[in-house]
Amino acid sequence: MIEGSFKISIPSDDDGFISLQCSFCSDRFKLTAEEFEADELTHIFCPYCGLQNERNGFLTDEVREQIHIVGVNYAKSMFNDWLKKNKYISSKSGTLFKKEEEKVLFETQDLEIVDLSCCKSMVKVNALAKEIGIYCPLCGLARMEIEKNTSIQELKNISYQFRTKANNFLQLGYPFLGNELIALINFIDKTPILHKFIQEKVNCWNYQDKLKNEEFLKSLLDSILREANEEKEISFVYQLFKKEILFINESFNNNPGYNYFNRYFKLAFNSLGYTPGNQKITIDKFNKDIIKPHFIDHIQSYLMELMNKKGQKIEKNLERTINTQNYYEQNKSQGIANINNSNISEGGKVAGIYNEAEQQDLAKAAEEIQNLLKQLEESNPTNTTAEKMKVATLAIEQIESDPTWKQRAINAVKGGTLKILETNPIGAFVVGAIEGWTK
Repeated sequence: MIEGSFKISIPSDDDGFISLQCSFCSDRFKLTAEEFEADELTHIFCPYCGLQNERNGFLTDEVREQIHIVGVNYAKSMFNDWLKKNKYISSKSGTLFKKEEEKVLFETQDLEIVDLSCCKSMVKVNALAKEIGIYCPLCGLARMEIEKNTSIQELKNISYQFRTKANNFLQLGYPFLGNELIALINFIDKTPILHKFIQEKVNCWNYQDKLKNEEFLKSLLDSILREANEEKEISFVYQLFKKEILFINESFNNNPGYNYFNRYFKLAFNSLGYTPGNQKITIDKFNKDIIKPHFIDHIQSYLMELMNKKGQKIEKNLERTINTQNYYEQNKSQGIANINNSNISEGGKVAGIYNEAEQQDLAKAAEEIQNLLKQLEESNPTNTTAEKMKVATLAIEQIESDPTWKQRAINAVKGGTLKILETNPIGAFVVGAIEGWTK
């Protein structure tokens, strides 16, 4: 065995910070070289996902590669010296081991400084993380976390975009799922309110490299199917997705042009006892059994709960100005809309619509959507958030399946006649989807 020690130099940026990389989420951040080399710093918390690892576990891919090259070269040098000293072995140039050229390491200036008031230090992170808040890499506390005041309109837009990307992933056939998976996870990671929601779960259930172990996967999936644990379910699927994306990117770099997908999914398939066969059928079954009910539905329920809470606040404000048989008065005598028990009555006029026939059609479109929601609520349970979300999804699917109705709904949302639906969480979800069709 060849033993020895060697050193490599890690460059710092203009401010004295060195790049580090989380071994789980793969995101990069920076600490000062002095902070990183401090004897008391044995473990670091990722400022993005909050997961803890040993100090050397945060070395970047480039530094790890350099360590490997330097180590191999050191071993070759030791062996070459031995060959030269051994009189029984020829030490001609052809028999010596050739050393590999070392990489040129450099630093970029692409991250922003955040003061760590809890530990009186600093860290550099990306602009999005600086905005939504981070975990202190030294003590792990999320004291810098900034609460984002998300409006109901923003929530509706987020909900629509998430549902669109999730549906693309669930419905698009193999082998294009890799692209849709990346699009879905990128949207989650770049949407502060979703990223925060999921990272809170991941912090409680960190699986990391355990996902490579089929026995562990089998036990985990059994517990997910047997017990209801939202945090565990969301954390597992998200980490499975992140591992799959890492594999896709690594494979693509080795062989560009080939759409890689399915390495970690295949491990999960085996753990579930799926019979090998048609790739698309197997993935569709996995999406139906695991991904949709244990990840996508949870996130949609979370968004709907937030809209429900904000909708209740809006409804309380409206109650002060809207009572049975009250009228909305409009500027410039453009008309009035008669609102009776949250329904737009016949003949009601809405401000901003000058064409009488068009106004009546918009009011009728709003009334038809109200009637549809009423029918679906009567024929389906709506006690839980998930049940309400299901009703809203049924309504959206019915409207979207009829091109004429879909266009009338779009016109109605542009004309403002669907505002009254937003006082109801189911209605707010439907209106958000219709608004999404206008973009």
